[in-house]
Amino acid sequence: AIDLERSSTRREELLLGPDMLARVWLMRRMYLQMISPQPQGAGMDTAVATEAILQRMSKSRNNLEFLETLTEDM
Repeated sequence: AIDLERSSTRREELLLGPDMLARVWLMRRMYLQMISPQPQGAGMDTAVATEAILQRMSKSRNNLEFLETLTEDM
């Protein structure tokens, strides 16, 4: 099971560079926006939102490519 809301590491800023860290935080904010109730969010079910992210990941060759494409029509 994947829980994107709780998937952070306590000191991830020590593991990732500033650019990569910003992209990971962007992914989390986007996910929270997807599952937040309307009208502020998209109101998606968590399973549907997670599946959308997994589908996006499966189309990427690596983590960097996935994170770089987050702002493209998601």
